[in-house]
This record gives sequence, C-alpha cells and structure tokens, in this order.
Amino acid sequence: MVTLGWNQGVDYLIVQLNNVEAYCLLSPPPAMNPFALVRSIATILARAWMVKFTLVRHEANMTADMMAKLGTPSDGSLQIFMAPHQRSLIYYSEIILDPYHRIRGA
Repeated sequence: MVTLGWNQGVDYLIVQLNNVEAYCLLSPPPAMNPFALVRSIATILARAWMVKFTLVRHEANMTADMMAKLGTPSDGSLQIFMAPHQRSLIYYSEIILDPYHRIRGA
C-alpha cells in the first residue's frame, strides 16, 4: 500500500490499520527494527513525503470489511453502493437494539 502511494506520486498518505501490534511497530518505525519488513517500510517512509498511520478499531471498520468480502464484478468494473448493504443494516440494527451484545460476547 505504501509503495503504491509513492509510485502514484501521493504527497500525503493516511494508512488505516486495525492491528494494534502493527500500529505500534509502524508509528514511527525505527530504522533498526529486528524485522526486515519494518525496516523496509521505514526506508520508504524516509522519502520526501508524509505518511500517517492511524488505528481503526475493528468495530468501526465493520462496513468496509463486509463490503470487501462481497467481491468484485467479474469484468473488474467499479462497484458503487447507492444504499447500505443489507448485511451492514442487519449488523447495525443489532447494535442499536442491543448495544452491549459484543461486550457480552453474544
């Protein structure tokens, strides 16, 4: 993702992560990290541009996760949603009716 942004000439990139460990490794990534991938990312981030990592909790990203699992049209065309997907409506209606259901693990 970061390399794609650089190759496309992006000057400012916000990368949303939903993994706390990855967020901690990359905010900011130390150049002397024991993981080669983190060191490679640090090298890319040192270039003349701005990259910001933000932590997005899984619950806040549920609609995007559902949409990603829908797949893409076979012809590769852009898919535009004019209304919320049915599965996301069901999920959010459950939260409205029972806002603590995820905390209880139900």
